[in-house]
Amino acid sequence: MAAVNDSPILLEGARRLPDGLTVRLRLARPADLSELRALMRRADVGVDDVALQRLLLFDPRKRAVICAAAWMGGREALVGVGAIDLAPGAEPDFLWAPDLFREHVSPLVDAALRNRASARAGKAA
Repeated sequence: MAAVNDSPILLEGARRLPDGLTVRLRLARPADLSELRALMRRADVGVDDVALQRLLLFDPRKRAVICAAAWMGGREALVGVGAIDLAPGAEPDFLWAPDLFREHVSPLVDAALRNRASARAGKAA
């Protein structure tokens, strides 16, 4: 498998990570709220429902919120999420994955966010 930064990370198809997990990246949606809340609580992360709702309600022309999802236990489960403003030079302002998945999922989501922001900035120029 190529390293995360060797090729553009697209929100299409699935990627097999070095640990064997197959992850699909997609834009977040409001319906992800309950699963994201439960995932963060299981990871013992303080959860602010209003902040999570704001995270998942975004204008896709100005911001990208990307979820990493994997097929586990007979269903698609979130294994990471990140957010970035779609502006030149923007950096992700939110990037989170549970400890179990962080090593491989966080760099993948980070690269996808940066690719999305730079592609959007290129279109605006």
